[in-house]
Amino acid sequence: RNVDPGSYAFEIIIQGESRGHFRKKMPFTIDVYSTRLPEQSLLVANWHYPAFLQRLDQDTTKQGYGGGSEKIAVMMHDYGQNAVFLSPVYLADYSFNEEGQVERISMEKFAKNIELFDRHMNLKLITGGHLAKRMDGWKKPFKMAVPQRGTDGETVFEYLPFEDSRVVRFYDKFLDSLSVFLRRSGWIEKYVQHIADEPIEENAENYAEIARYVRRKMPGVRIIEAIQDCAVTSDVDVLVPQLDFLHKNRDYFFKQCVGKEFWFYTSHLPQGTYANRHIRQPLLKTRLLHWINYKYHVNGYLHWGYNYWLSSIPELETSAIQVTGTVLPGGDCWIVYPEGDSIAPSVRLEAMRDGIGDYELLKLAEQKDEASVRNIVDQVIYDFDCYESDIIKFRQIRRQLLKLLEPDSLQIRK
Repeated sequence: RNVDPGSYAFEIIIQGESRGHFRKKMPFTIDVYSTRLPEQSLLVANWHYPAFLQRLDQDTTKQGYGGGSEKIAVMMHDYGQNAVFLSPVYLADYSFNEEGQVERISMEKFAKNIELFDRHMNLKLITGGHLAKRMDGWKKPFKMAVPQRGTDGETVFEYLPFEDSRVVRFYDKFLDSLSVFLRRSGWIEKYVQHIADEPIEENAENYAEIARYVRRKMPGVRIIEAIQDCAVTSDVDVLVPQLDFLHKNRDYFFKQCVGKEFWFYTSHLPQGTYANRHIRQPLLKTRLLHWINYKYHVNGYLHWGYNYWLSSIPELETSAIQVTGTVLPGGDCWIVYPEGDSIAPSVRLEAMRDGIGDYELLKLAEQKDEASVRNIVDQVIYDFDCYESDIIKFRQIRRQLLKLLEPDSLQIRK
C-alpha cells in the first residue's frame, strides 16, 4: 500500500550445496499499479464446523466464543469470506416444563456467536442453519429438529416429520423467538434462513410446505437454499444452484426467475472440465470460480466444506475420502488446515482470495469501460465449463484489466 506505482527490478539469489557449491541469480520485475481494491461486494460462504475446531482450543472455556472460532473468523476475514453459517436451533438454549416441552428459549449463545464473527469479519450475511434434514434417504421427506430433554437433563434433538404436532408446537414458539431476537438486535436485514439442504423433485412438496410455514412465521426473512431441482424455486428467495445445474438450466434461471438473487455452489460436484476447488485440479480453476460469478452476474458463492477435518492428518489427505458412502475428491471437505493451535490457509484458499479480488477489479473497471471489461472476461471464461487454462495467457489478459484501471495520466515508471 505504501509503494509508489512503477516498475521495480530485483534479483533473487539461490545458493546451496549439490555436488559442490552453487549460486544462481534470477532477475525479476514487479509492476505496481495505483488501483486499490474496493470494499468487497461478492458474497462468499464456506460452511465451518465448530466441532472440528476443538482440536485448536487449549482453553476449553473458550469453545464457541473464542479459541478456534475466533481464529477461523480471522482467517475468513483475511481471505474474503463475508457470510457465516450459524444454526439458531442448535445454538439456542432451552428449558423444559414438567411435561418435557420447551418452556423458555434463550438466544444468548447464538447472539455471542454472531457478535464474535461480526467483530472479526466484514460480515455481510448470516446464513441460518437448516431447520430440517434427510433422515430416511435422499428422496424421502425432510424431518425437522425438535429439542428434547435428555435422561441427564441435557438437550438432545429428535427429528420428526413436519405433520407431527410436536413440530409445530415447538417451531411456533422458536420462530417467534428468533424473529423477535433478529429485529431487536438489528440483524434482520443481514439474516437469511436455510430450510433443508438440496431439495429435489421427490421431496419438493414437503420442502415447500415447511418453507411457506417459516415464511408466515418470519415475514421479511429471506430463504436461501442450495438446490438441484427447479421445483422449489418459487419458495426460495436466494437461489444457489450447483454450477453444472445452473449451466444446464441457464435459460430457466435467467429468464424464468427474474427478480431472484443468484449464487452458485460447488461441492464434490461438478467435476470434469468445470471449475471447483479440488486439490487435483489446476489451481487456476479455483481462481476462475469468481470470474464465472462476474460473467454471469451471479453475486454469491457457496461451498459446504471449510474445515470438515475428518482425517487425523488433513494435510496428508490429497485424494478421495469417503463421507456417508460418498467418495469425495481431495480438498472437498476443507480448504484450511489445523496447524498446532492455529489454522493455516491452503494455496487453494489463496487462489480463491485472488479470484475474489479479480471480481472486484472487474466490477470497478466496468464503471470506466464496460465493453472492454466484457472483452477481457470473454477471453478467460468461454462458458460455464470452458476457460483459458494457460496461466501465462491468463496473466497477460489480467494485465489488460490492470492497465484499463490505471489513470490515463499515470504511466508505469520504468
